[in-house]
Amino acid sequence: MILLFLHLMLFTISVEAQSSIGLDRGTISINISNINKSSGNILLAVYNNEKGFRDPKQAYLLRVLPLTEKSCTTVLENLPEGNYSITVFHDLNSNGKIDMNWAGIPIEPYGFSKNPKIMFGPPSFEETAVLIREESIELKIILK
Repeated sequence: MILLFLHLMLFTISVEAQSSIGLDRGTISINISNINKSSGNILLAVYNNEKGFRDPKQAYLLRVLPLTEKSCTTVLENLPEGNYSITVFHDLNSNGKIDMNWAGIPIEPYGFSKNPKIMFGPPSFEETAVLIREESIELKIILK
């Protein structure tokens, strides 16, 4: 009994110490809308800094979400506190990459966190970054 009490005390102290030194964790619930076909996959990439933004090889987290209907929701849990940018695209032909036309413009639906207006080229990390803390947040990404 005493051993169990000591174990619980050490666990409590450890959790409080992690919280006080900035190791808070957060959750993002992501709803992806404007999906026109229920086939293929949604490819989702999460970036935690500007370096390598939009390069899947440098993503903090990658997910492939198979589609069976025209809606898609996923939850990212236990993310350390910080700024995150999320990119998604609907991989219609399931080839694992976003297909482009001759001018380098995506021909498969895509989207970014914060749904920025796309003018002359893709948005920056700063334009799409959301701050995650210990709380849960909900994001809606609208495919273009």
